[in-house]
Amino acid sequence: MLYDPRWPVAWFDWAQVRCIQGHHLPHLVQPNAVYFITFHLDDSMPLEVALRWRQERDQWLKDNPPPHTEEQEEILKKLYWTRVEHYLDRGVGSCVLASSEAQDAIEYVLHYSDGSDYRLGDYAVMSNHVHALVHIPDPDEMLPTCLRWKRISAKTINAQIDRAGTLWQEESFDHIMRSPEQLERSREYIRQNPRNITQGRFRLGCGSLFA
Repeated sequence: MLYDPRWPVAWFDWAQVRCIQGHHLPHLVQPNAVYFITFHLDDSMPLEVALRWRQERDQWLKDNPPPHTEEQEEILKKLYWTRVEHYLDRGVGSCVLASSEAQDAIEYVLHYSDGSDYRLGDYAVMSNHVHALVHIPDPDEMLPTCLRWKRISAKTINAQIDRAGTLWQEESFDHIMRSPEQLERSREYIRQNPRNITQGRFRLGCGSLFA
């Protein structure tokens, strides 16, 4: 269940949040946060597209430094995150995650430390990207958790299809939940994300967060 005294949940708080700079993207982390995380295949989005949108977002952030109001957060979401989501939903690239074997590999890594290092919520394995809600108490473990998911699943999936090289784009997109209402909207988004995709080419699930 979401409210478990052994696993306290904290909603986004500018007084508690800190920024960790990744190779290309900044990541906001906070103790006891619930994150909406998306990671996608390396060939699902051209790097130049992501970089152009990131530059536009960075310019907006320069003109509108944090902390942000809810209205500003919505503008920022539409400026970058929503564009990324719409692009990924086009199903561009090799789409190797459409196979049941690849979906098994993703589910294995998502569930592996569920209930010990984090609590996994709703997730969707799409043909070229993955969405997951996850409650991670230790802010220093958010990025390493994503890296482990991708490293282990890449090894398995590459072996399945007899390929070598980079499978996932290096960095993931992550967003700290602001409120119970936003969390519920995110759950609904994940459940509705595959609505125009043929059954079997995606997989939905949920871990211990809402058990």
